Amino acid sequence: DDDAGPAEKSSLSGCWSDWTECPLSEEPLNVRGESYLEDKKKIACTEPAFKVVAVDLFETEGRVTHIASRPDSLVHRLVNEGGHPFIFLVHFTLPGPPFYSFV
Repeated sequence: DDDAGPAEKSSLSGCWSDWTECPLSEEPLNVRGESYLEDKKKIACTEPAFKVVAVDLFETEGRVTHIASRPDSLVHRLVNEGGHPFIFLVHFTLPGPPFYSFV
């Protein structure tokens, strides 16, 4: 069975204590417009649907699963602090060992 379950906290190299607000540019991102294939012009995108709160990349010896359910995760901290009615988390994992997680 390749689903080893959640990795132990000690194997996550302290990633939970290093979350900070991401300093992103206030300028709108340019994206391809409806006529991009004809005119090759990009247009400013609309307001984003979500605010980026944090991004983390870490290496582990074992596969990390159910990362948002960990009581020491940023998701739990933000929920406990309040002010975040909805949190959308994306977790990409590169197989290993070593395993790499991009959250």
